[in-house]
Amino acid sequence: MASGASQTATALPKYKNPPVVEVVIGLSLAPIAKLSSVHYGAFWEVVKNEYPYTEDNMPLVDEATLGQFEVIQMPPLRRVFLIHTDHTYLMQLQPDRFVHNWRKRIPTNTRILKQQSKSSCTAGGFSSDS
Repeated sequence: MASGASQTATALPKYKNPPVVEVVIGLSLAPIAKLSSVHYGAFWEVVKNEYPYTEDNMPLVDEATLGQFEVIQMPPLRRVFLIHTDHTYLMQLQPDRFVHNWRKRIPTNTRILKQQSKSSCTAGGFSSDS
């Protein structure tokens, strides 16, 4: 049975026009308390050859905290999109999340793991150096 499962995993269908327009994988973490907009810029310096385009977006919020009020001195950091040169990959950064998107293509299991692992290692190495 295990060999049948592995055959199925390696025999994923290939589509000329995939029925999926975007695939997302992400990590939710405890917020990085000392993360600032300067860190976003420093991280972008590390990856900007592959991800030269950027967008600022509203942060994603936990559904559990919707409707709760909080008094803060500074607005929350934005969610930053770092967009790949071919516009098919996207990294989303915010203090409590790291998300990777594939647009207009269906990534294979191997591609998902390689790209997410590469991006997470870059982010992880960056955060431990900061």
